[in-house]
Amino acid sequence: MATTVVEVWRNKAREKAVARAAQAGEALPEKYQPVGADGMDTMLLVHKQNATGKEPAIRLWFDQDSTQFLGQANHRPRPMVSFSIATPRQPQSSAVSATSEASRPGA
Repeated sequence: MATTVVEVWRNKAREKAVARAAQAGEALPEKYQPVGADGMDTMLLVHKQNATGKEPAIRLWFDQDSTQFLGQANHRPRPMVSFSIATPRQPQSSAVSATSEASRPGA
């Protein structure tokens, strides 16, 4: 028997409304606006949880650029991996290369 049951519900009605509005060049109906009654992209529904007994329904908004779900329509995505493309990797010094070549079998 499962101790926790979670459902992820996708708001397909909103997806269709967004596509129709974009195709027609019209504004999105108010109920599908991010702050509207049906403005969320996804719902995370907990149907059973033995640990706490809580069964929350959590509204989530999908950020296309970061592919992250956000807790509020106005939240910003968080960087998941710290990296920088501004500093290229430094080449190994020739002394290190010569040492490693000399220590290889058959060298």
